[in-house]
Amino acid sequence: MSINCIKNIFDGTSIIPSAQDEIIIRETDNNVKDNSLKKVKIKGINNPNLVCFKLDKYVPLTKYFNSINSDGINKGVDAVIFYIKDGKGYILFIELKSFTLNQKDVSNKFFASTAFIHQIGYLAKNIYGKNIHDFSSSAIVFSLNSKNDRVNKFGMRPDIPTVSNKSYSNSKSNIQVLEIQKNNGENFNISMDCILTKARHKELKNWP
Repeated sequence: MSINCIKNIFDGTSIIPSAQDEIIIRETDNNVKDNSLKKVKIKGINNPNLVCFKLDKYVPLTKYFNSINSDGINKGVDAVIFYIKDGKGYILFIELKSFTLNQKDVSNKFFASTAFIHQIGYLAKNIYGKNIHDFSSSAIVFSLNSKNDRVNKFGMRPDIPTVSNKSYSNSKSNIQVLEIQKNNGENFNISMDCILTKARHKELKNWP
C-alpha cells in the first residue's frame, strides 16, 4: 500500500515536510502572541509512508465555493496527515488551538475538511486505483489548558499532556475528537503511537 498518489493530487506547496522521525505542525496565526500554541511536534514517525498537508493554506478550500459564506464550509483544519503503519492506513485531521476553543467552529472545520478529503479519495480511487476510503480517520485537537493561570511557571516541573476523547457538535452533527492539552505551549511534543492508540478511529467512508 502506498500514498504516493496523494502527493500527485495535492498542490506541492501545501506539503508540510517531515524530518527524520518527526513532523512539526505550526500555527502561523499565533506567532506574535505570548504563551500561545505555535507548533506541535509529532515524534516516532520513522516511516516513509507519510505525507502531511497544510489544509488551511487556502481559504476557501476551493474557488468554486462561495467565498463570503460564513456557515463553516470554507475553512480547513491546520493539517491532515496520511499515514500507513504495518499495512494499515490512517488519516488524521489536526487542529491547533491556544486558549479559546469554539467547538462549533472546530467541528465545522472538521466537517468541511472531511468533505474535501472525500473528494481526494474519489480521485485516488478512480484515477490512480488507490482506495483511501478504508483508511481509519480521526479528529485531533491540540490545545492549551485555559484554566491554568500559571503558564509561565511550568518550567519547574514536567508538563505532561492530558489526553481525552470528547464529542464536539455544530448543533446539527456530532464528531468524536481526541483532545490533547498542555499547560504550556513550549515544547509541545507527543508520539504518533500515543495518538493512534488514544484516538477513536472510523473508516473515512463512514466518518464523521
